[in-house]
Amino acid sequence: MDNFLYENTEIPQILIDGCEAQAIKNKEVMFIFDGKISERGALNELNNKSLESRDERLALLTGEYDEEIEAYKDTYHIGDETYFKMLPSRFSYYDTETKEVNRYEKYKKVIDFINRFDFEASQSNFGPEYEQSFFGQIVTEPFIMRVKPNLFITVIESRTNKTIYNEFFKIDKIIDAISGSLNMDRRVVMREINLKKIL
Repeated sequence: MDNFLYENTEIPQILIDGCEAQAIKNKEVMFIFDGKISERGALNELNNKSLESRDERLALLTGEYDEEIEAYKDTYHIGDETYFKMLPSRFSYYDTETKEVNRYEKYKKVIDFINRFDFEASQSNFGPEYEQSFFGQIVTEPFIMRVKPNLFITVIESRTNKTIYNEFFKIDKIIDAISGSLNMDRRVVMREINLKKIL
């Protein structure tokens, strides 16, 4: 973990392609993580479950055995949100939602999405290194959006203090959660976002 150079890391294209392929195959957001941290988290999660071979362990961590990805086994690992939740304060090098490797570019995409709702930033927002809060109204309902540095988002209905979304940043799922909370078609929410963007 001492050599964790998140902001300056160049991810080999073969890993990005593998990550994208798994996202399509699994129909979910996939991530590229630090291999050493992931293996530790996976092994802790398995709680003494014995894995018969190194290949079996690698297949567990990458989703399937791939000879080209094998070359990066000690450095990177491709996984889903389950691996994120094993070590919730971790960061990913790449994700198939933002499609960015630069930490600050990823963060900017999330903030740009929140800004489309015309939410106001809390006065105590100190930048991407800390959790930030945003307040605003969608249609007639007040909401709070909280963004963690690793791009986990919490969306809360202000009136009821009910958490309606608490996962990694996924645009469609956030829109669906808000639409469900408002009991409206997602197109109405999308129109609201687009109108605010124009005004």
